[in-house]
Amino acid sequence: MAKKEVEATVAKAEKGPMDLTEVEARTLTALDKAGQKGLTRGELATKTDIKKGWARILGAASKEDGGGNWDKSLEGRGLVKQAVNEESRAMTITITALGKKALAKHGK
Repeated sequence: MAKKEVEATVAKAEKGPMDLTEVEARTLTALDKAGQKGLTRGELATKTDIKKGWARILGAASKEDGGGNWDKSLEGRGLVKQAVNEESRAMTITITALGKKALAKHGK
């Protein structure tokens, strides 16, 4: 997905409702507690007790287009960011400011 498409998706998400499912809220809560360090998918699975479905929840980081459910995924909506950790070569997921905003709204 091109950078402009991602920015458009994030802008759209900021204007629209940020309703979260319970699975998404648990995921964002774990990432929020981890802070800037972030978590790998394995660590998220342990902390949230969600064992599968991460490509659908987060977005398929290994696919250039983000996978089939990109617009519905947390990364596609701009709520999380995935990056390769240079030291461990593992994909690390962190919560974005927009993700924190959605999580706070969910808690109300």
